[in-house]
Amino acid sequence: MQKILIAVDESKNSLSAVQYVANIVRPDKVFITLLNILDTPPNLDSQPTIHPFFKSKLQELKGQSGAQLKIMEEVLSEYCRILREAGIPADSIQVRTQSARDGIARDIISEAREGQHDTVVLGRRGVTGMEKILLGSISSKIVKSIKNCSVWIIDRQ
Repeated sequence: MQKILIAVDESKNSLSAVQYVANIVRPDKVFITLLNILDTPPNLDSQPTIHPFFKSKLQELKGQSGAQLKIMEEVLSEYCRILREAGIPADSIQVRTQSARDGIARDIISEAREGQHDTVVLGRRGVTGMEKILLGSISSKIVKSIKNCSVWIIDRQ
């Protein structure tokens, strides 16, 4: 059985990645994990030296994180529907949502390793040349760092 990890967010590129996998895998020979990593604000509530202005901004960010989680629940439900309609049994689809711990790329690599996935699938992000130079991309970090696992980077269809 092939184990595939699809790293997803709410982007059209992630939707394309899910659709691509749904169209090419053998439904009876695959186990798919949909992984969403939330980039949540740090928990600094216990820090007495934080200025009240920054505390209020952190509270705003936390509220946005809650809204982001609701949106992701709907998006993940849609991704599962697409996979099931392609014939992949519901018990062969796992959904994982977690807060970023070590950085999104490292968290994806850790999940691939710990889950013993054969393949990692990512939607391609449209970053400019300068952004790539300054920040690097999640997909390029994963391609450079992952071992014993193939990586598929899917562009929007």
